Amino acid sequence: MRDALGRLALEGLVVRRPRAGTTVSPLDVVELGHALDVRILIEPQCAALAAAHATADDIHALEHAFDDAARATRDNDCRALVAMDQRFHAAMARASRNPTLAKILIPLQHKAARYWVYSMGADTERERLDEIERHRVVARHIAGGDAEAARLAAMRLLKVFPETIRRTIRGGAAQTPLRQVR
Repeated sequence: MRDALGRLALEGLVVRRPRAGTTVSPLDVVELGHALDVRILIEPQCAALAAAHATADDIHALEHAFDDAARATRDNDCRALVAMDQRFHAAMARASRNPTLAKILIPLQHKAARYWVYSMGADTERERLDEIERHRVVARHIAGGDAEAARLAAMRLLKVFPETIRRTIRGGAAQTPLRQVR
């Protein structure tokens, strides 16, 4: 348990204070922006590498990451949708066959998933299904071995995420635990 909490602290997901205990880290929009900047720089390249190196098992994992998404969207099962998203991005990172890249991207994606949960409340069912389709487009390009198309599709996928966060913030600080740091 101590090792797991230590790892979560290293990833910035929890805060450990002597004699005060461990708490979940507050959501910080500035930190999200920094993480997103890094993802935009390297995740499209990860998708391109995955298109060049993915095995049949990798492609299967990518193509089936969102198999239960229609039900989860209809039932407003945010936990299931986030788990599917994390599986997709982890599978893409592993398919790149670059373990260093995967070690960087997977924790960044996990951090971003925390914010996605809060933005989901502002999303319509149609917007969620569109988001899932953007993931499936990336998977199709990786499966087809088209590195440039996979790179561009991953870039389009990442550019939509900031708008959902901005819309959530505009909805009012009282409705979301996001904290803005100046």
